[in-house]
Formats: sequence, C-alpha cells, structure tokens
Amino acid sequence: MNLSGKKLSARSVVSFCLSNLKGNIEIKENLIKTPLGEMSFDDYRELISALAKKPYLTTKEVATFFNIGINHVYEIGRADDCNCRISATGKPNSKKYVYDREKMTTYLGWK
Repeated sequence: MNLSGKKLSARSVVSFCLSNLKGNIEIKENLIKTPLGEMSFDDYRELISALAKKPYLTTKEVATFFNIGINHVYEIGRADDCNCRISATGKPNSKKYVYDREKMTTYLGWK
C-alpha cells in the first residue's frame, strides 16, 4: 500500500488503520452466530419461538432450531429411515429439502 508517497508493509497498514479507528470501533456484544446469520439474543429468542410455530422448516431453519450443523441435517435428510423429509426440490442431487418440524423432533429424540 502506498500512503502519502511511503511504501508500507502489511503490519504498518494494520497498525495505521487501528490507530485511526480508535474510538470509532463499534463493539458487538451479546451476539450469537446461527446458520441464518449473526443476531442478538433477543432476535434469536424471537426466531426460535417463530420456528416453533412453523409446521415445515428449511435446512437452515432446522439447523438453527435444533442447534445442529447443516451437514448433519443433510445427512438426516438422505437417511433411508428419515420420515421427516417432506420434499426435495430442484435437481435430483440437490440439497434443497423441507422438513416436518414435529417429525424431526421425534426423529432426533426430543419427544
């Protein structure tokens, strides 16, 4: 990077940027990462209560609601004994599934 005629290393660019941002850094507190994105705990609580009322969930919603990984949800959907997958949309080998929430709850042993 060339700043005012001087050639700077990556380390000096980072320290320069940090020194210029002091006081302007917005600290994110109380955030939780989900497959649907980063959100506050209040938003997460509202999302979980909304998902609890939906009869059918997408793959990301299942991962968020049951707190399991997306790849694990895909594995469940491909399992022969899985009765919770409602439909597969798109191409024959696509990963676009819709799941029945209550059957998924039973399948995972939550009930």
